[in-house]
Amino acid sequence: MEQSREVRFFQAVQFLTYWAVGLWSYYILYLRNLGFGSREIGLLNAVGTGVTLVALPVLGVISDKIRSPRKMLAVCLIFAALLFPAVPLLGVAAGRSLWLFTTLTAVMLIFRKPIPTLLDSWSGAEMNRLDVNYGMIRLYGSIGFTAISVPAGFLIGSALPDWAGCACMPLMVIPVLALMLGRRGRACEAAPREKQERSIRTRELLRCVLRNYYFLSYLLLVLAIGFFLAVTEVYYSYIMDGAGVSRVYIGLVSGIRALWEVAVMLLVAKIRRRPPSWLLLTLSGLMIGAEHLLYHSGTGLPFILLAVFFTGVGGGIYYGTGNSYLFRIVDTRAATTALSLAGFLMSGIYIGVSAAGGAVIERYGVTVVTDGLAAIVILLTALFAAATAFGRYVLKLPYQCEKFVMDDGTVRVVKTSS
Repeated sequence: MEQSREVRFFQAVQFLTYWAVGLWSYYILYLRNLGFGSREIGLLNAVGTGVTLVALPVLGVISDKIRSPRKMLAVCLIFAALLFPAVPLLGVAAGRSLWLFTTLTAVMLIFRKPIPTLLDSWSGAEMNRLDVNYGMIRLYGSIGFTAISVPAGFLIGSALPDWAGCACMPLMVIPVLALMLGRRGRACEAAPREKQERSIRTRELLRCVLRNYYFLSYLLLVLAIGFFLAVTEVYYSYIMDGAGVSRVYIGLVSGIRALWEVAVMLLVAKIRRRPPSWLLLTLSGLMIGAEHLLYHSGTGLPFILLAVFFTGVGGGIYYGTGNSYLFRIVDTRAATTALSLAGFLMSGIYIGVSAAGGAVIERYGVTVVTDGLAAIVILLTALFAAATAFGRYVLKLPYQCEKFVMDDGTVRVVKTSS
């Protein structure tokens, strides 16, 4: 009974969080409607994301030190909800001021970017403790994303003004209330003072993840996903333009992709221990790469919906398997640090793609970007698969074998597991 209550609680948190975060996609659309070009949008996002390169690892380490990703998540949700409505106000007051929009974007992303990482860390640790497949929790995030993005796609720009997606962001306050009123998580939450366990030294948390062979191999797949997310988040409206599809359908396309993710996450939950997780993750990367190979061979909305089937399936496998895999290869106490370092790497990719992608699209067209992305994603995925297989079958390395030095100097040993 207690387990089912906790599962339902985290399912509700996932739904409400991604329901609000789903409006973020309309930020880029609003910038385009203000008259910003692809080069300016790329520069704006690159500079803004650069600031988060420092914020993500710092927030991750702090979260592990205080053993409460829940509290850090609540802080990020509150500030993101308060800052996002300032976008249309600035648009009215300052017009196309690139400097002001870049500054505001940087401040917003400090709090917006860590939200999925902190949510994964908190929810994933609890589901790992309960031996529940995290994909069964994460799929409610995709359902929430669909629930807002599909109707918003039809309403924003027609029945509602194009700045409505930004102005409605305070909806993020709703999951904050759910988080604050919900029960305290056990796996990553600090115990009462009289029972509180000694904390791990910060350098030990970093050493744990940076000397983990499987985590370093996993970062190759993270790089691949980072390239995909950067192009999808910043330049997908340009891909739709290239396919001759109106931007008004961006919510519909995003929602259908999320529905495919839900269906696949349900399937992954049934087969999660067969085949091995790393093989499923390999399939995920290959499916995502395949989508972008298609964009130079067809046009029209039906073709776009066919193409997003591949990323819907690939994303569903990744979201349904990636977090559980990470908790198998990295000790739970260092999980937020590991997730934050992965987020740090994704932010670096995001900066590079944002800065260069706009100029490439402006000069050569969007097809060059999608073809190049497909090649990079498929190559990195193949390297991840090869490195992981080498570690398992040639080096025969266990998944976990770590020693932690606590703040008081004592040593805690994590038993190995294969």
